[in-house]
Amino acid sequence: MTYLKWTIRILLLAIIGGFLHYNLPDRDIVRIVNTEVRRVDFGSNSIFWQNAGVGDAVSAVN
Repeated sequence: MTYLKWTIRILLLAIIGGFLHYNLPDRDIVRIVNTEVRRVDFGSNSIFWQNAGVGDAVSAVN
């Protein structure tokens, strides 16, 4: 009786696994956008990026 229970369980899992393996896609499809070339001109201090960033104001009060 124990072998019959395990056989039914394994058979059921094999059927479910086979169904999912057959119906689910085997590769992902990705859409790539915004791949154009953009020109960026750096200044004379481009190594250190010493320009203040947006939102770095010293006098701002919360």
